[in-house]
Amino acid sequence: MARLLSLALLLWAAPSHAGNPSPETLTKAHEVYQAGATAYRDGFYADAERAFRDVYELIGTPEVLYNIAVALEKQRKWGPAASVLQAYLRDSKREKDPRAIAARIVELHQRQQEQDEQDAIERRKPPSESPQPVPNEATHRQQMAALGLRGVDWEASPPPRSMAVSLLPSAAPPPPTEVVPLYRRWWLWVAIGGMVAAATTVAVALSVSASRTAPNHPFPDFGPGAK
Repeated sequence: MARLLSLALLLWAAPSHAGNPSPETLTKAHEVYQAGATAYRDGFYADAERAFRDVYELIGTPEVLYNIAVALEKQRKWGPAASVLQAYLRDSKREKDPRAIAARIVELHQRQQEQDEQDAIERRKPPSESPQPVPNEATHRQQMAALGLRGVDWEASPPPRSMAVSLLPSAAPPPPTEVVPLYRRWWLWVAIGGMVAAATTVAVALSVSASRTAPNHPFPDFGPGAK
């Protein structure tokens, strides 16, 4: 159901339904119809619908209802299109194929029911949290400029190394190591004491050995009475 009824047919049907329109009314209806037909051809179906409704108000012929139903169907308004088309089938006396129109009305009602069921399913779905958009560099600079701030271009001027290091937590330095003099080392005096004790033991042993092996008179007696 994509065709529109021609203006000639609408005007030809007008006298039997709306009396005899004045020339001014017919001229106005012609202009409005042409605007609606142009909008329909260019894909502006809402504008076409409004124009055809104005034509219906001017000449009152039910044949204009057919064009209104076509424009509604193009907008995927299945229920309203079915209602207007049903009014057209009821009031028009010049429709040559009323069975086809009746079948079209049933199909439009089915489409509207399917659309209502789909809308109900969508309403039962939990709302999904959409991620926040990440502003690009240009947007960020615009926001900074709006606040009177100057953004930092880290790629063009990276932060100095001292700044980067200062941001890290510094560890406490280790305590200084106390230097102990050599004469205060305990192991030195233990070694010296051991050496003295060893030397004393050797000296005593040599002395004892010498006293045991020496003669009672190491020198000859050259005095009186010597033989």
